[in-house]
Amino acid sequence: MNLLHVWPRLRACNFPVARALFLMEIVPTILINGPGFSLVEIRSVPEAIQFLDEWPTNARGPFFYLAESAMQGAINGSISVEQAREAFTTFCTESGILLVEPPARS
Repeated sequence: MNLLHVWPRLRACNFPVARALFLMEIVPTILINGPGFSLVEIRSVPEAIQFLDEWPTNARGPFFYLAESAMQGAINGSISVEQAREAFTTFCTESGILLVEPPARS
């Protein structure tokens, strides 16, 4: 079972760690599309980590490792979710999979 399958249960969970992961929302969300997968909306740090875990090993380059490190940094609190989002967006742009960035919420 992967993280995306348990995500709805984490949202409803009262355990502090699960609630903390739920609060790691990426705003605005990131829409990506590319060969081998359909449209994906990344809405949280755990979803970004899941996406990175599934990225082909032979296609992992410097921007992948930067994004992966940034997401782990957001999980452990060493960087902000916004900084991790920026690293993930850069990875998506450099990989040619960034579809669109929705406008920021006001």
